[in-house]
Amino acid sequence: MTRTLSITALVFFAATGAAFAESRPSQIPQNQATLNVTCIQNAVEKRDSAIITAHGAFNTSITSALTVRKDALKSAWAKPTRQERSSARKAAYDTFRTSQKSAHETLRSVRKTSWSTFDTDMKACGISKEAHNERASEVKEPTSSL
Repeated sequence: MTRTLSITALVFFAATGAAFAESRPSQIPQNQATLNVTCIQNAVEKRDSAIITAHGAFNTSITSALTVRKDALKSAWAKPTRQERSSARKAAYDTFRTSQKSAHETLRSVRKTSWSTFDTDMKACGISKEAHNERASEVKEPTSSL
């Protein structure tokens, strides 16, 4: 009896699932002739070029912040008293943290803007955000001070 109920329930759920399954046609045209390929390629080029440029600027900012921190720490350790060394080291790390945070915020802002512009450009190409199914990956700020 239990086996029969289980089989009946399984068949019922399979049948109702198939009956209620949404048959949504793809929003991307299957025929490449109907796609505006040049428009899509331009949208991808624009988005990725902006992100590549932003990463270059980010790397330059972080390298600069690390160089400033290195020089400040070397100078801090040359101070004559323990109190001066401690406050100078703290200032060096605080300045680095501020620079690092600013670089990350700028990178995140450019990435967000680039993806938003990409979605708008793809919509102008006739492809909805849901149809192109591309998502920005999240860039997290590091938890250490390098």
